[in-house]
Amino acid sequence: MKTATVIREAVLAIPPGEGFMVFRFLGMGTRTAIDVALHRLVQEGVAQRVSRGLYARPEIHPKFGVVPLGSREIVAAVARETGEVIEVTGAEAERRMGLTTQQATRPVFLTTGPSRTIRSGKLAIELKHTSPRKLRFAGTAVGIPLLALWHRGPAGVGEKEIETVRQRIGEAGFAELMSAIPHMPGWLSTALQKHERMRARG
Repeated sequence: MKTATVIREAVLAIPPGEGFMVFRFLGMGTRTAIDVALHRLVQEGVAQRVSRGLYARPEIHPKFGVVPLGSREIVAAVARETGEVIEVTGAEAERRMGLTTQQATRPVFLTTGPSRTIRSGKLAIELKHTSPRKLRFAGTAVGIPLLALWHRGPAGVGEKEIETVRQRIGEAGFAELMSAIPHMPGWLSTALQKHERMRARG
């Protein structure tokens, strides 16, 4: 079967609105044949080029036409295709936990992969490398609250901040956060354990 036919079938099997990267097709033909096949699919409207090496199956809105991928969809595609762990920044985690009202003016994410900028039209998404340890719980109920407290640092985490997070995630969520203590920096685990002791005393 020709490279173009194999790639067409593979792309058509991808759900509309989902991104994918070129190296998904490595082994299906030469790099030149793959690039030519994808170029033709883009011309036909079967695929859309999002960024360098990144494509998507277009999602068509009945009124507005092709729906462009947003920053979250793009980083989700990169994470899925590369195996990197990608999560919001500590500052965004703080905002979600009610610890700050400041909002980022441009899309920035943390990644276990290399730091880089992904450009899609006028959209520029910055990926900043961070320690895999910090993103150990990314995608779980513990991920955002842990990242928020960790980002504040020792001087920024006290009873008020911990209680704010506790109220935001609820008792079940806080219990999960406490179960992650072995994987936290010492200063944070100490602060959380102190908080629990103080609540136990009433």
